[in-house]
Amino acid sequence: MSDLRCLTVFLLSMIVVSTPGNTAADFDWQEVHSDGNIVVKQRDVPGSGYKETQGRMQTDASLFAILAVLKDSSACAKWLYKCKHGETVSTISTAERVYYTVIDAPLLLRDRDMYVRSRVAWDPTRERIDIALSGVAGYAPERKGTVRVQDLRGQWVVQRTADDHLLLIYQIYSNPQVVPKSAANRMMIRSVSDTLKNVSRLARSKKYSAASLSAEELDALTQVK
Repeated sequence: MSDLRCLTVFLLSMIVVSTPGNTAADFDWQEVHSDGNIVVKQRDVPGSGYKETQGRMQTDASLFAILAVLKDSSACAKWLYKCKHGETVSTISTAERVYYTVIDAPLLLRDRDMYVRSRVAWDPTRERIDIALSGVAGYAPERKGTVRVQDLRGQWVVQRTADDHLLLIYQIYSNPQVVPKSAANRMMIRSVSDTLKNVSRLARSKKYSAASLSAEELDALTQVK
């Protein structure tokens, strides 16, 4: 291989590695929606007809204001698409909590509910917050009138960009037990797009805009791997 070709391959590989949130698997994503500042993509999940959905946007909200919104489960109806009820049922540590959420289902379907574990990590060098989401199967007995969503995983990423804005990423996969699956996949496009808009808007409101973390809280989140 010529020196020029080697250099070209090296530079291309660096572009893939250095882009925030980019991995080789990102090439599986297909863009399905674009609305001004928001881009939504989906990809197939092996063995499931339900797609994984990812949305990205830039926002002028502060990093810790966004975290404050995402931790405020009691306000989930204001930011999470179709949320009817949200509460924190367990605070395991500064970094980990378990939330209970009820999602308003379309007409003729029972509402969906879920227990979700949230794990927050803070990288001060990159000014980046990662929040890992996972469904907690069997956390509590199922409730009458709802369908329990057990299979769920996702993440939030909030990262400072070179132009001093924030990149906000929301990625989610779940099995809501809805047919046809294509309808559920279409609904997730709006769910992710609207949730991003709501989080950004709420984070810039008076209640959250001045949110901060103590040195002890930051240190605890920095230890999360």
